[in-house]
Amino acid sequence: MGKMQREKGKRGERELAGILRDYGYNCRRGQQYCGTSGDADVIGLPNVHIEVKRVEDLRLRKALQQSSRDARAGEIPVVMHRRNYEPWRVSMYLQNFQRMYSDDIFDELKAQIRGGIITLLLDTWICYYRDWQAGKEMGLDER
Repeated sequence: MGKMQREKGKRGERELAGILRDYGYNCRRGQQYCGTSGDADVIGLPNVHIEVKRVEDLRLRKALQQSSRDARAGEIPVVMHRRNYEPWRVSMYLQNFQRMYSDDIFDELKAQIRGGIITLLLDTWICYYRDWQAGKEMGLDER
């Protein structure tokens, strides 16, 4: 990977961390402090391992595999990504989405499910994430 690509990736991580801070989460780039392989690109969302991709041609399955491989026990792997001039999106394996949310949500989201992966706009995903995280904090049973 060339220097310009690495810089674009870092800018993407900083941009996403800033957006998540705007949502009220204490997020920052994960590698800026320790830089070890396997760290999430952005940290600060409890129970989620975030892989950030700021590319035009995303190899989504490969990115999800990387996030899954690097996620710690109990973390749900996600890829947060965007192309130039497009909004941020979140992709995750459907089975993990099902662990987080009730079945009735799937009727609303069928169009976003493709090949066992669901992709949502970041704004939409954050709404679902907040509900799920609130349930975890209240000690409600996980699916």
